Amino acid sequence: MDFFQHQDDARRKSGRLIFLFAGAVVAIVAAVYLVVAGVLLLAGDSGDGRPIDLQTLWNPALLAAVAVCVGTTILAGSLYRTATLSGGGKNVAETLGGRLLASATHDWRERRLLNVVEEMALASGVPVPAVYILESETEINAFAAGFTTTDAVIGVTRGAVNSLTRDELQGVIAHEFSHILNGDMRLNIRLIGLLHGILLLSMIGYVVMRMLMETRPRSSSSSSSDNKKNDGGGILLAIFLIGLGLYVIGYIGVFFGHLIKSAVSRQREYLADASAVQYTRNPGGIGGALKKLGAVGSRIKNSQAEQASHMYFGNGMKASFLSLLATHPPLIDRVRRIEPTFDGDFSAERLPWPSPDEESKAAESKTAKPGAGGVFPFPVLGNMGRGPIGAVVGAAALAGEASATNGPQVTAAQAVADVGAPKLRHFDYAAALIDQLPESLADAIHKPPGAAGVIYALLLEADPTDDEPGLQMLARSLGRETSERVRELIAQTTALGPAARLPLAQLAMSALRQLSPGEFEQFRQTVVALIRADRKVSLFEYCLQRIIFKHLVAFFRPSRPVNVCHNELASVAMPLRVVLSALARVGNADQESQASQAFTAGAAKLGLNGAFALLDVEQTGYSALDDALVELAASAGSVKQQVLMACAETIGNDGRLTIDEAELLRTVSDALDCPMPPPAADLVVA
Repeated sequence: MDFFQHQDDARRKSGRLIFLFAGAVVAIVAAVYLVVAGVLLLAGDSGDGRPIDLQTLWNPALLAAVAVCVGTTILAGSLYRTATLSGGGKNVAETLGGRLLASATHDWRERRLLNVVEEMALASGVPVPAVYILESETEINAFAAGFTTTDAVIGVTRGAVNSLTRDELQGVIAHEFSHILNGDMRLNIRLIGLLHGILLLSMIGYVVMRMLMETRPRSSSSSSSDNKKNDGGGILLAIFLIGLGLYVIGYIGVFFGHLIKSAVSRQREYLADASAVQYTRNPGGIGGALKKLGAVGSRIKNSQAEQASHMYFGNGMKASFLSLLATHPPLIDRVRRIEPTFDGDFSAERLPWPSPDEESKAAESKTAKPGAGGVFPFPVLGNMGRGPIGAVVGAAALAGEASATNGPQVTAAQAVADVGAPKLRHFDYAAALIDQLPESLADAIHKPPGAAGVIYALLLEADPTDDEPGLQMLARSLGRETSERVRELIAQTTALGPAARLPLAQLAMSALRQLSPGEFEQFRQTVVALIRADRKVSLFEYCLQRIIFKHLVAFFRPSRPVNVCHNELASVAMPLRVVLSALARVGNADQESQASQAFTAGAAKLGLNGAFALLDVEQTGYSALDDALVELAASAGSVKQQVLMACAETIGNDGRLTIDEAELLRTVSDALDCPMPPPAADLVVA
């Protein structure tokens, strides 16, 4: 099953979850009605003044009242809990006692963890997620939480940070990235919200019983039943019984909710384990982590741990006496799927542990690629050349002279198959890029002000012949010191070559999320001003600002996730035509016939007829492209797959890939929430 099938499958599971939840609510309403009606039957009162017996147990008015009260309670509880998690993964991590790991940490274990997360993010094509450490948790565990890649976080226990080797840590993080890429996170948060609504019913029943027990009448044991009625004892008993019924029914509902949660979670854990091996090509990494988990344990002791039990890398709760309630498959089965010859012995002395002198190995915190030791030789990207596409602000053209490089032909199958499924070459590229960063640039990119400076430098680097207007503008608005620092960063980012520009922006995203709302607004305004400073917009400037603003604006101003509106390719024909026309003109600015040929190749991939023709350059400006991407983002996974297949076929028609084409392709993919690994990994020659 590929990335796009996973996305559609996650959407279908969400729909089935809502359906099952609705069924559970109906069953709970029926059960509560029977309890209330039964209590009233025992009390000899129908609730509306009429006598009641077994033959007149049916009472539509009572049923309607129960349905409204119970349904409102469950719905309100679910909506409230979901609202408290609207901040995404950050709220989940903080609820579990997580501490945000500063991007500029100098602790070697924390630095190693951040580097592993950064490598995984760069290789996967997603913004670097925030990392939280659960300091008080001494056993081995981890989780990924959030609604989308924009608000995703990785949580890791202190026990995992201290106990796992780098390869094992990579296996665990790869497992969690599988949940991010496969759309599991949104389903996980919805499960928390829905189950809380049912649990709230039980909590109300418990509170009612406790209050009545604390305020029960002090009447003597010899009081007659008539006296009990007169002092309200009968009414209190009836309310107590209803509270008891709510308590029991609520927990029965939670029990069946856990059955659903556990069944969904177990299958996804097997898939995430397999994905971790596929990503890193190192079974020993995640296999070793699972063995250590068996030796050390994985329990999360936080009082809120149970609600997120289905999110963890390992079973974070006490072992359930019923296997049906287990949120994770048996540990030995997970290990044997990776290492079939495993004998089931989790003895700690048989496992490799970080060596005592590892702290002195500075290279360990910065280098090494997944599945292997040593440093991967970083290919020379600076020789690829550049020549960004220029367009006057407000003009419609995307055309211009594109920077080209010799490289393998990009086929639709190769480019799209890599979406959501990074390969070892992408990890090689990511690890090598991080290792190649000058120390001052690495330090800057991990701090909010420095990360903003890196983005400014990338924007100015895109047009090196005309940096001064932008630098002067920075000096006026942010100060001379900032301007000079950005000038230094321009030299450092330029040395890494144009293929590293978007990956550097990905690295900066984590620190940029640490800006205050006011600082972010100033950053946003500065980016816009820099783009306008030379009165033209390059293609790279468009791509960079679209990617960073897509994720940062959504982070600082959370909004509802995009709903799927288009399940058929025909419903997005016009926006698709705009995107293919833009891609066809990149690299073929002054060659209309070649642009038309590239467009036709992409359209043919979709089986579209001749009426689906290349648009004029005036119809494919940045504004039109923005609108088209917003429309396409509301498509089902299968439609997005076809769109990206056509895009890849369009740019690969001439048998070469330019930097501009690669950056625009990644921008389109990111707009569709389809993370694409860096195409530069396919262009370099070691």
